[in-house]
Amino acid sequence: KVLVDISACPRFYFLAIMATCLKTGVAKNIQFFYAEGIYPKDKKVNDYIFYEGHWTTYPIPFLEGIWNPGKRKYYLVSAGFEGVKTMRVINIEDPDRISVLLPKPGVIPKYSSKAKEENSELLRNIRMPQKEIICSRAGDAIEAWMKLEKASLEKPQSENTYYLCSGTKPHSLALGLRALCLGFPTVLYNVPEKHRVIDVEPSGAFWLYSIKDLSALT
Repeated sequence: KVLVDISACPRFYFLAIMATCLKTGVAKNIQFFYAEGIYPKDKKVNDYIFYEGHWTTYPIPFLEGIWNPGKRKYYLVSAGFEGVKTMRVINIEDPDRISVLLPKPGVIPKYSSKAKEENSELLRNIRMPQKEIICSRAGDAIEAWMKLEKASLEKPQSENTYYLCSGTKPHSLALGLRALCLGFPTVLYNVPEKHRVIDVEPSGAFWLYSIKDLSALT
């Protein structure tokens, strides 16, 4: 059994831990703890700054997925406050189709508006149909996972599937779980040169996600 506190753990690490443990059989039960936070704004720019330096996009270990050079490229993006850097990846990769997972409702109401505002260029330029935009509570990984399952936006017969984790940590966990079950998506994370140390205040909401590998019972 494994317990991971993802509140202050980078997405790259906790997704790699989950995938490694479940795919190799190291653990069949994993619990993820998450404390919702209220983020302070950087006083110099009056905005939320979590990272510094250049971002490099890496696939999560054990979630590299399956790639076929003859297929088109599809990106499912969990959106957050880093809309500019997310759009930079999209412009470089130039996917044929894009869907978005938005944190709505947010930890506090203005966070949902902030995420939508930061990703306005993505939402405006792509002009995706409403069915390609999934909204889920920012802190509820299981709800997000269920909504992604219900929408089933992937087309593996004609597209290579990529999940880009730029949103909340619970939403990143949801993408990782869906990718783990499907087997073919590649989960990507933008690794910054440096994570900034900031004083985050607890919102008072705490989550515990319990994942059990049912394939271990067969």
